[in-house]
Amino acid sequence: MKHEYHEGPEALKRFEDGMKKLFQAPKPESPFKPPPAKPKEEPSKD
Repeated sequence: MKHEYHEGPEALKRFEDGMKKLFQAPKPESPFKPPPAKPKEEPSKD
């Protein structure tokens, strides 16, 4: 049994939507905040 393949913008949109659903990262239940980036300390001029 041969399936009929459709090409075009509609097929591309459906493909992209499907991939997004498949590879969507689950959102963590607890909000995790990465540590704030420390500003680079400039060497003191003595």
